[in-house]
Amino acid sequence: MITTPTAGRVTATQAAALTGRGIATVSLAARSGDLPFVVVNGVRRFAPADLHAWQAAKHAPPTGPLLSFSDAWRLIGYANRSSITRAIEAGRLTVVLDEHGRPRLNRADVEALAEQRRARKAKRA
Repeated sequence: MITTPTAGRVTATQAAALTGRGIATVSLAARSGDLPFVVVNGVRRFAPADLHAWQAAKHAPPTGPLLSFSDAWRLIGYANRSSITRAIEAGRLTVVLDEHGRPRLNRADVEALAEQRRARKAKRA
């Protein structure tokens, strides 16, 4: 059996549905080189394995000593980013600026807060 380049590959619309992302997000990832694709008759086609790898990489926490507010609340397990803001206002987290002047949180502080949260949850259980 001869396979074509489109065999098993999906369009951007299908890729967006499979990953739970928007079509624009999938297209941007393709244009920026983060998501491999082939063009068949002017249409981008994505391999499901590439989509799964891309999605896993997007959900992986970033490395390095500083975290964005969004990465911090995901790491801690809070419901939303406003919980991070309240932790900052209460003095449990300290904001530092990265090399581009963006507000960030120290990973060590966030991990310590996450451990405290896990301990409180374990104590209640």
